[in-house]
Amino acid sequence: VLAKRKKGFTLFSFLEGTAGDAGVKAYIKYMKPSISTGPGPYQESLVEMELEEITLNQLIGYLYRIESPDNVVSIKRISIKENKKKPGYIDAILQVLTFK
Repeated sequence: VLAKRKKGFTLFSFLEGTAGDAGVKAYIKYMKPSISTGPGPYQESLVEMELEEITLNQLIGYLYRIESPDNVVSIKRISIKENKKKPGYIDAILQVLTFK
């Protein structure tokens, strides 16, 4: 499955591009990439990111686009809280995972 991914695929670029497609790129507070090596031939590539002042529908649209079996991308962890400044909006911290 990993061999079917586009050559040069990076999780960071994929998430950034998909955020643009989903209309949430302007709401990204930060993106922190990391790579860890576990047992076996694969490395775990992880990006932690925070989205601020978005609606639940915006988050759902973004999650729908990034959970991609074709690119072997999944959500490892998600934390959602109400935005204190803007009623009706949320902040979300995502840990998104793939292998390479």
